[in-house]
Amino acid sequence: PRVGASHGPVLMRAISTTFRNAIEETSSSEVALVFLTITHDDLDEPIRLVSEDDNGVSYNAGAIINYNLNGELFYGCPFSLALLTDDERPPRGQLTFVDPEREFGLAILSIVDSPRIKFELYKLSDYVEGTYDSSNARSPSGSPVPEYVADYLFLKNVSSDGMIIQAEVASY
Repeated sequence: PRVGASHGPVLMRAISTTFRNAIEETSSSEVALVFLTITHDDLDEPIRLVSEDDNGVSYNAGAIINYNLNGELFYGCPFSLALLTDDERPPRGQLTFVDPEREFGLAILSIVDSPRIKFELYKLSDYVEGTYDSSNARSPSGSPVPEYVADYLFLKNVSSDGMIIQAEVASY
């Protein structure tokens, strides 16, 4: 199961059994969408990214598919998010994403203190496939409910090699 490998035991315990079974079945067409929002007072606007399953994106006519959620556009961007700890210590994890345009990484690297990060897990089946707006984005078929939400997390120790951004994910 691709989501389990990337998102660790904290996420897998928290999602519904039905969804977990659907994404773990080898014959299932269900895909996990991980929506990531990075906010900070020094950013002009939040950074909104979405990755499909474990570090993937889909394409429409050669362009990466984006997603609309709650009136906001999330840019398709392959990333991996690993929550590493689930014990008495505060959760710690790792976020890694590719930023070929260097747009998001430069914005994050320019911040002196830690930006806030929130991630939400939704199902691809919540979205209309084959229909895209002018931003090459899929829209939900109704009002999707997240399978999991992790909020009040922060990015720390952000680094970049020019194209790949890595950061520690930590709680208060």
